[in-house]
Amino acid sequence: MSKRKQKQKQKQKQKHCKKDDTVETSNNNDEIIETSNYHDEIIELCNNYNFSVVNDETNCYATGIGDILYIILGIKNKVIHTPAYINLHLFTDTNFFYNNPVNAFEFRLQLLTDILESNDIPKTHIVFTKANPVSMKEPAIYFLLHLLSLNVPKQIPAKYIELHNTLKTNTYIIFHTKMRHFKEIDYILLKEHIRQFSTNFKTTHCIIIMGEKDILKTGESAKLNMQSCYNELLNLANNNTIMDMTMPIFDLVNYDNYLQDIHIIANAITNISFGGGGSFCTAMTFGKSTYAFYPGIKYNPEVLAAHDAHIYTDYNKMIKDIEQRFSSSAGAWKN
Repeated sequence: MSKRKQKQKQKQKQKHCKKDDTVETSNNNDEIIETSNYHDEIIELCNNYNFSVVNDETNCYATGIGDILYIILGIKNKVIHTPAYINLHLFTDTNFFYNNPVNAFEFRLQLLTDILESNDIPKTHIVFTKANPVSMKEPAIYFLLHLLSLNVPKQIPAKYIELHNTLKTNTYIIFHTKMRHFKEIDYILLKEHIRQFSTNFKTTHCIIIMGEKDILKTGESAKLNMQSCYNELLNLANNNTIMDMTMPIFDLVNYDNYLQDIHIIANAITNISFGGGGSFCTAMTFGKSTYAFYPGIKYNPEVLAAHDAHIYTDYNKMIKDIEQRFSSSAGAWKN
């Protein structure tokens, strides 16, 4: 069957799809096939949040949480031209990447609104476009790492104020569960290393485990090979006082939860990650200090070190440095 006939057949199938229906999402060429149409709801959200939308198929940026943070970082430091165009295709035309595109997109609009305001950047510097996905580009985020950091949104959700005040009286380290790597990596071996480290690590600082207990199976998580090291990090409880702030598998993202996480990340003495993803980017842009195992990316270690940010291609070297700086007798939590 020709490609043209295949596309015609897919369009016929789409006419019978409800918004939550899923049809074939890829072919032999790894092409994302449009499965659903959320166009009207997505455009309405843009209007409600006062963001402009254009029809131009211009070169534009991707829509991951890390992408958005680094786009704003680039605008703030005048290394990204404005307006910066952000792609709408993955939300308006398909549910391959996000099981609930409308919820995922509104989360991003809330994030953009708060971060732009807290960094004194007008909304006119961001424009959404219905570009073809092949025109998406990366915001060269790893060349922007030396431009840390962004201002934290001022607002703390009311239901989290008591927790936030408790945390302010303690020194704590955050371990993030999400792992994502650009290059092929042996996750079984990496998780075993994390388990061994967590079993033996002891510190005077309290420990927070943050992120997902497990990774929701979506087109995005499969394509980007995301995994969680939650079970391995639980062994930190052997010698330490820990607070488990992880979430179970969830289909709907909650912006208030993420806003709370930003404030907690910003006040940690350090954030530790075993791979990339939104949590890594959040820690890099808002945290006081970061340690991350992330082989395969380009960065300037001397520049990062000046910001107390450390990215490692050698896992053993990272663990050695963490132990030298933070390891000691078991700590206690102040209530």
